[in-house]
Amino acid sequence: MTERSTINPEIWHAGYGNDKLCLSSKIAFIACFGCAFWLFLAAVVVVRPEMGHENRSETARIVEALVYNHVKRLNPGALVGIFSKERCRELERDDHHYSSKSLPKMLRFYHKKVLEMRNTISPERAGPKRCPAKIPAKQARIQEIQVKPEELKRELPRKRKMTEPVMPNRSQKVHKKLKPMEQTLEDPKRELFGHEKFCELPNLKKATNLALFSHFTRKSQDNVLEELFSQEERERYRSLDESINVPTIKRMLLLDKIEKLRVVKRAYMPIWKCQLCKTTIKGILEKLLQHIGQHEDLSCYCFIDGCDKYFKSEGSLLSHLQSFHNLMVSDMNSHQYHRLREIKENYLLEARKYLDRYFPPESFVGFCDQKRRDRAKFENSECRKCGKMVRSATPRRNHVAGHISALFECVLTGCNFLATTSTFSQHLKRVHSKKTKDLTEEELFEYKTARLKFTKTVNNALPDYFPYKTKIEEEE
Repeated sequence: MTERSTINPEIWHAGYGNDKLCLSSKIAFIACFGCAFWLFLAAVVVVRPEMGHENRSETARIVEALVYNHVKRLNPGALVGIFSKERCRELERDDHHYSSKSLPKMLRFYHKKVLEMRNTISPERAGPKRCPAKIPAKQARIQEIQVKPEELKRELPRKRKMTEPVMPNRSQKVHKKLKPMEQTLEDPKRELFGHEKFCELPNLKKATNLALFSHFTRKSQDNVLEELFSQEERERYRSLDESINVPTIKRMLLLDKIEKLRVVKRAYMPIWKCQLCKTTIKGILEKLLQHIGQHEDLSCYCFIDGCDKYFKSEGSLLSHLQSFHNLMVSDMNSHQYHRLREIKENYLLEARKYLDRYFPPESFVGFCDQKRRDRAKFENSECRKCGKMVRSATPRRNHVAGHISALFECVLTGCNFLATTSTFSQHLKRVHSKKTKDLTEEELFEYKTARLKFTKTVNNALPDYFPYKTKIEEEE
């Protein structure tokens, strides 16, 4: 007989009832635990907006706090016309986080960043370096078309074979596809410098008041403007607001937050979302510019004689040169390499004009949760020859170059400075007041040859001085 049959039936049924009670308790416990887990996960997503999509409500709250803090110092009586009494009490509780310099400081930072962009890309650099009269007629025509993309369709031959279909009047199509929020962006021909006049205002107080005036003008709160500014001030700020593009406080706040996060998240890749096609782009600025070329009429022309093909990115051009012309960058002569650098430079300069149209601060998504690969962490920090501790990748390669005498001389005539690939640009700027793009064909080709030789020699010798940590463990 089984064990079950020897037990008293009444006792057995009572135990069976207890087992059913325990099972239901377990099910209830698992359900409660699952609900608690999902609530915790949702709380984590809300608390960490910098690793995902931008928390729009948080940004709007900070904008309101900045406006409240500044208006309270200008005219406290105007706050009731802007916020409700309950909202004023909430903002007053958090007002100790801000000072009278919070909004002007943010404006000053925005001025600095926009002027840095203007200095990085000046309109004079958009044109070709050489005079078209000194180069063949075909190359002059190609350069002229590349600098003026709006005339692209009129200049191209009708029977030209294209690698990718290009829609006619592409710029007009872009405007038709934009959403209402994106249509408020500046004209694409002047987006890069759309806020340049605003950032050049000499008086920071005047710029702050103008930003505040523009903020309430967009919200159609004329009663608030009457309380904050006099009739004369309103007329003056209205004329300025109509003549120049004034950025929103939200845009300036987003740029300030992005730049602060860049310092903290230096080891992570930023993620942006294109305002037109909603594609997420992860990586450095050049990847954003290459993506802009897919929307605008920016073309990279093949510079080989007898080839009229053109492409939408530099990578496609390099693939074409390798596949159809069997030409690698390392095998190019001085003229070919100089032409390739010119084409890339002009392409990126033109793409930067549309950067604010497709990737404004509002398109920032966050930072990737995976760190960038750093090979230097897998290398031993101590030099095997001299015992010196070198912790960064670039100084290690410069250190190895000093051991094996791989330094190369400056390519400019009369200069005997010994440089590495990292110190040459600094020397060129500090001593000769030049950049690598200012070098002539011969100088640029000599620098390319020296750089390739330096990189190959140092990389081959690097394991003898700073081997990988796995090798050291195996040898020990």
